[in-house]
Amino acid sequence: MVEIKLVDTTPEPFTGKMGSYILIAPDGDAAMIDSGPKTSWERVREELQSMGVRLRYVILTHIHLDHASAAGSIVRSLDTVEAVYVHPRGARHMADPERLWQASKQFLGDYADFFGKPEPVPEGKIVVPEDGEVLELPGGVKLHVIYTPGHASHHMSFYLPQEGVMFTGDSAGVSLKDDDGTLVEFPTTPPPFKPVEYINSLDAMARFKPEKLAFAHYGMRSGGMEYLRWHREDILRWVREAVEYVSRGGGDAEELMRLLADKLENAGKAYRARNPIISEFMYRGTVLGLMDTAVRGEWKRLHL
Repeated sequence: MVEIKLVDTTPEPFTGKMGSYILIAPDGDAAMIDSGPKTSWERVREELQSMGVRLRYVILTHIHLDHASAAGSIVRSLDTVEAVYVHPRGARHMADPERLWQASKQFLGDYADFFGKPEPVPEGKIVVPEDGEVLELPGGVKLHVIYTPGHASHHMSFYLPQEGVMFTGDSAGVSLKDDDGTLVEFPTTPPPFKPVEYINSLDAMARFKPEKLAFAHYGMRSGGMEYLRWHREDILRWVREAVEYVSRGGGDAEELMRLLADKLENAGKAYRARNPIISEFMYRGTVLGLMDTAVRGEWKRLHL
C-alpha cells in the first residue's frame, strides 16, 4: 500500500498551479515525482518534514524549471536522497545546468527567476531509466517508466498500477482551477513542439488504461481514459487552428492566441482566466509552440 500526497510547489504568492507528488511507503520512505521550482524548495522541505517522511528518490518527468530546478537543492539539503531519476536527454543538464538556465532565460526572460536557477545534481546521484523499465520503490511500489516526448524530448511519464494512476507531468496538458473555480484544461506545447510525438505519447499512456491522471499542473482527476481520448482530439483542434492561421499569412503569436480564444472554448477560458499564471501558461507553454510547429511544417506529419 502506498500513500500519494500532492505538495503545492507553486512559487509565492500564487498557489495551486504547480505540484509534486510524494509516494509514501508504510515505513515512511518516500519518492518524489518532480522536484518543483527551486524558489519553492524551502517551503516544500518544511512540508516534507511535517509529514515525517524519509525522501529517498526524486523522479523527474522532465527538466523544465517548474518541474526540476529544485532537484540539486534537494540532494544537497537531504542526505537521505539516493538517486535522481531523469531522462537520458536531460541527465547532463542536471549535472551541469548552466545551458539549461541560459536557454530558459532566453525563452522565459525574467519569468525564469520565478522558478529559480538550478543547482547541479552530483553525477553519482543521477540515474537514467530505460523506456519500459519498472522502478522498484520503497514499500514494494512498482513504477512503470514511459518515455513521452512531444512536450519535450526529455519527457517521461510514470504509471503506478496498484493505484491505477498515471503521473503525466506535462505530457497530457494542464488541468487547472481558475481563481473563481472554473476548470481550465488545455494542451502544453512549447517550442520546439512535436505534435506527432505528443499524440504517440498520449497513445502510449492510454495503453495502460489509467483510472486516474496526476497532473503537475495541477492535481489528480478521475476518468483517465476519457480525458486522454478527449485531449487527443483537442490537440488536433489547436494545431489545425494554428496551421490555418499561418497558411493565411499570420505570424503574430498574440493574434493567434486571441483567435484560439474566440474559436475554442477551453482556449477562451485560459485566455480570459483571472489568474495570470494560466494565461501565461497558454502563451508561453502552448501558443508559441503551435506557431513554431505551424511555421516549420512539423504538422504535416499529422496528415491533417
